[in-house]
Amino acid sequence: MKKHTRLSQQIILIGTNGTGKTSIATEIMNRTAANGRPVFIVHAEKEEKYDPVPFVSIKNRQDAAKCKRGIFAIRPTDHEFHRVIKKKYEHSDKVKEEEVPTNVFTYIEENVHNALIVFDDVRNYSGNQVQGFFKKMLVNRRQNRQDFLFMYHGTSDTPPGLWANATDFILLNTNDDIPPRINPTKKQLIQSLRAIVKENVVHNPFFGIHYDLKHNRLIEYPIAA
Repeated sequence: MKKHTRLSQQIILIGTNGTGKTSIATEIMNRTAANGRPVFIVHAEKEEKYDPVPFVSIKNRQDAAKCKRGIFAIRPTDHEFHRVIKKKYEHSDKVKEEEVPTNVFTYIEENVHNALIVFDDVRNYSGNQVQGFFKKMLVNRRQNRQDFLFMYHGTSDTPPGLWANATDFILLNTNDDIPPRINPTKKQLIQSLRAIVKENVVHNPFFGIHYDLKHNRLIEYPIAA
């Protein structure tokens, strides 16, 4: 499999339970950590598959900076509350205070740099739209030297806006529908790749395809999960 250590990579990994999704993600995480970059997994505490990974807080830059090497876990619920920010009034130098909701994407964007961040079951804490702090995190990923790996059970779980800047797509077996608002070109591509996967999972349930969305080419076919 292609090395996932170059900067500003945004990978979408899709597959139902039992198709090898966790094995592929673990391979990417281990390779990144072995190359000296920190890896953060955002997941709920109930995920037993990540039990050996220690939970850390990234609420301030100093705590995040302590995680220099290795693999660390982040609870999304630990980073959700409200905080007060100062904003200028429009057409005025006066400043007002405003209370805004804060979530895990806020702290990743502000405090985590030069790292791979893995989002497991993203829909549980991101919602169906790429907006707010989630959008800001994606927009600033290059200047923060962040790579993202987003894991979903099906294509219908993915927010349409997530595909706009995705660089890689790893598709395993899935039975759901494609989001109706996705870009028509990408929709056609996903349909073609799904047809290939469906044809091959009959003989190999772990069959998958890794597609380079940036350069429009297959990277590895099939994937050995």
